[in-house]
Amino acid sequence: MGRSKKKDDEVKLRHRAEENLTPRQQAERRVEEKKKFYAHFSSFVFVNTFLFILNMITSPGNWWFYWPLLGWGLSIVIHASKVFGFPVFGWLSPKWEERQIEKEEERIRAKQEEHAWRRERDARLEDEIKALREDNSLDGMNLEEPEDLLKEIEEKRRRRI
Repeated sequence: MGRSKKKDDEVKLRHRAEENLTPRQQAERRVEEKKKFYAHFSSFVFVNTFLFILNMITSPGNWWFYWPLLGWGLSIVIHASKVFGFPVFGWLSPKWEERQIEKEEERIRAKQEEHAWRRERDARLEDEIKALREDNSLDGMNLEEPEDLLKEIEEKRRRRI
């Protein structure tokens, strides 16, 4: 099943808003999401441990503690799937938080560099196409696919050399 159009629009808006943030701000937001998940998971463990003990004391033959455990456990799984990533040791410490921010910053910077490289490449290709059109080098060619155009540009380059 696909997501609804409204949900898709919300996701697009969220991505656009994140693009306007610096890598540091994006990384801080991501680490904050992870901290919220760990707080959620901790409360899940403590409350369900309490419910188990309460169930053992008040009605040992009638097990009911697993109903809230199952419902809440499902929400934990969903939350974890949205956040991704679990540190094994030192979670929620300032040192861990700084490492996570640096990791997220690096990932975001790499993504931005890749996008910049692609934009530069596309601009160079557009310049090449414009030059070929000005030379009337593309006249008579049936170039329906971008790959065909790239092949033709490469051939034109080889011919010039």
